[in-house]
Amino acid sequence: IRAVEKFEPQRRLRFSTYAMWWIRHGVQQALSHQGRTVRIPVHVLRELAQVLRANREMTARIGRAPTLEELAKEVGKRTPDVAELFRVNEHISSLDAPMSDSDDRPMIEHLVEEEESGSQIRPEHAGGGQLQDWLAALRPRQRLVLERRFGLNGEPVLSLAEIATDLGVSRERVRQIQEEALKRLRSLSQQDQSGA
Repeated sequence: IRAVEKFEPQRRLRFSTYAMWWIRHGVQQALSHQGRTVRIPVHVLRELAQVLRANREMTARIGRAPTLEELAKEVGKRTPDVAELFRVNEHISSLDAPMSDSDDRPMIEHLVEEEESGSQIRPEHAGGGQLQDWLAALRPRQRLVLERRFGLNGEPVLSLAEIATDLGVSRERVRQIQEEALKRLRSLSQQDQSGA
């Protein structure tokens, strides 16, 4: 339908060639929306595909994996942006994966047990027991916001507005604190995974 709407006969292209592009585009977009549990915007997937293609080409050309800086220069992007695209592509834990080294039961069993018992998320179930350490590394306000937002450490789950009222700040400020805290937790998690 989109091809019919956009087709311009004066450009002297065959309609079938033009329509094929729109069909391929529609299929790729549908696959990108359905292929993941968490939807990633199409423009991000396009940028990721560009970076991954450049990575393969550079690896073949120079005989080794390029550094982030080399790759960023090749695709004309900033190094942090390329690093973020690689993070988008990282492995996401499966619900069938073991929760931690000490407990080989799948994550889904823990989630079902917690749902049935009505309990809040317990720190020993997240991050292989490291969540408490990571929370302790946050500033007190960041820790408080995460505990109340996600029901950690026995706190009730609250909305951004409820937390804002309790802290005497705006809802937007609570959202910003939450984002800062989550970013810090991601950083701590990556440091632990890399052995730093």
